[in-house]
Amino acid sequence: MGEYEDAVNAILEMRPEMTRADLDALIEKKVGSVGAGFLTNRGAVHLVASDLGVTFPEAAEANGDLGDLGAGAKELTVRSRVMNISPVRQFTGKDGSQGSIRTMTVYDTKGQASVKLWGEKAVMPGIDEIRPGDMVKIIKAYVKADRDGTQALNIGSGGSLERDENQESDIGGIESLAIDAGEVKESGRNMVVRGRVEGQIGFRDFTRKSDGRPGKVIQMTVRGKSGSPVRAVLWGKGRGDVPKSIPIDAGVTLIGVDARTGNQGLEIHGNDATVLKVDGTNEVAGVTVRIVSRAAGQQGSMVLGMDEGKNLVFVNDTGDKLASLKPGDIAEIMPTAALGSSLTLDSSSFVRRIEDGDAKVPPLEEAWTEVKDVKAGGTYSIRAIVLKANERREIQTRSGDAVALAEIYVEDKTAEVWVKGWRAQADALAACKGGRVYEITGLNARSAMDDRVDLMLTPYSAIRDITDESRPKA
Repeated sequence: MGEYEDAVNAILEMRPEMTRADLDALIEKKVGSVGAGFLTNRGAVHLVASDLGVTFPEAAEANGDLGDLGAGAKELTVRSRVMNISPVRQFTGKDGSQGSIRTMTVYDTKGQASVKLWGEKAVMPGIDEIRPGDMVKIIKAYVKADRDGTQALNIGSGGSLERDENQESDIGGIESLAIDAGEVKESGRNMVVRGRVEGQIGFRDFTRKSDGRPGKVIQMTVRGKSGSPVRAVLWGKGRGDVPKSIPIDAGVTLIGVDARTGNQGLEIHGNDATVLKVDGTNEVAGVTVRIVSRAAGQQGSMVLGMDEGKNLVFVNDTGDKLASLKPGDIAEIMPTAALGSSLTLDSSSFVRRIEDGDAKVPPLEEAWTEVKDVKAGGTYSIRAIVLKANERREIQTRSGDAVALAEIYVEDKTAEVWVKGWRAQADALAACKGGRVYEITGLNARSAMDDRVDLMLTPYSAIRDITDESRPKA
């Protein structure tokens, strides 16, 4: 008999007025109140027991697996493999005392579990040498329900964790857990996701609203072998977590991420324990680009270019090294960082203008895409006439903030599409007028309702009225 049935029988024995159907209904209600994908029936039965005032007998010492952790178990020893491990975090207890905690995720052939190392165990000798994929022994742990009702292994003063001298096991390596980015489902938890980096890799530093502490995040789009590209948001990760040079279409593996539904649909989110593996090197190579457009940045210019492979690249020109070049010109540049399609230039970067005949970069005309060829996840530049221009308006976000939005509906004879600009880009888009023809660069294509694809302005986008240029010559 499993731990779940033991718990159910214990409740029915203590509350004889209840039927099994009554108890099952309470358990299902508890699962529904938390949300699918967060609480299992096995976890919910313990929360229901607490609501009913039922206390389970203390579990005995045991050696076991992760598939059936018993709430209240003590002196538990488990042999498992590490998926990921977090940095040490400091916290303040209810009594004002300072404490330390480190978390990790482990797995075996039966399941996964969170492990919490408290106090001195968070910094015990050898803990920093443990790597994802290592076999470990968790010794004398106790089991306690997390806030979501799942059972977590806790290692306090009486327990320990050590790297297993015997690394051989029938527990598969981390690669055995990997799924393609196109296979991610909404219920995914503690996943290992593989794919390829599509477009830019974004970095942002911010201040946490909750405690005023600094935070950081990496954002990227990961494309699988099939299905739509997935946006990845990695909290607690920054520039130091990736190589200085990442090729376009680089392979990427994210270890320890969860699926979430965000403003743009299905996303995968990680934290400071997530392992990010991306193809790349710390040696940055030179790149030859043709200038497509330029937009003003907070520091310097945001330049959109096209490389020899006809890929659109985004150049953050903080040193204005490309200021003398106009659209159509070609430059050989040595960036300080090259992350996928994102390049960074500063005042020390090398830049040299070269002539058309000395480079193999496609002509500027090939930078434009017909609207019928736009697909979600890609980056495009288009030439189109405005059919409908909406005024700039304020939109209330889920967080309660008001942000600006402007939209225009355009076509280029092959198809029609909505172009949208949020926040700083809204003003530029709101200036577009119906019946005018515009050149719009650096657009991200995103899935919308009714299988539609919308085009979104980015900080690299530039809008130019080409109505007069597009008219037939007399």
